[in-house]
Amino acid sequence: MTPNLKIPDRVVARARGCGRRMGSGAGRRGAGAGSANTVAAGPHPSTAAEPRAGLMMAGTLLVGCAGAATIALVPTLWLAVVLAAVIGLCAGVFGSLDNALIQTAADPAYLGRVTSVVMLTMVGLAPLSYPLVGAAIGGWGAAPVFVGCDIFASLGVGIALASEAVRHAELPRRQPGVTT
Repeated sequence: MTPNLKIPDRVVARARGCGRRMGSGAGRRGAGAGSANTVAAGPHPSTAAEPRAGLMMAGTLLVGCAGAATIALVPTLWLAVVLAAVIGLCAGVFGSLDNALIQTAADPAYLGRVTSVVMLTMVGLAPLSYPLVGAAIGGWGAAPVFVGCDIFASLGVGIALASEAVRHAELPRRQPGVTT
């Protein structure tokens, strides 16, 4: 699991005083993401294409963002753990669809460059925001900062839905007996 998914659990655990028990939330999020990736990458008995992959990608991103904002507001630990599992499932499906659509849509000559830019924004730039978010949590508390950050993250859903290419994006039909 990337560090940027572990930090919210630590912040919420410290704010609520539940310490190590919140580790089960991180575990559920990781299990959810792993399960979603396993299902998405595993062998499929059918050769059906995913006709609404772009919309599904935007939908899972929206549910994940809403869940991440809500996790700072739920009153009980068990509810936070269940919510973490849902966030993990959505993050796993989103990540799988995002990567599959990028690899399908990008010109093969530019696929390495496109993947590099995607990874830079997803993994490289996120740690640069940690000090700013930490200072905001110190000033305003965890819940308002979580909600604000997730509203900002949800702008990606709006951008995706505004793009006709993303809304109509599909994953190609698998050919029986053909491996790539």
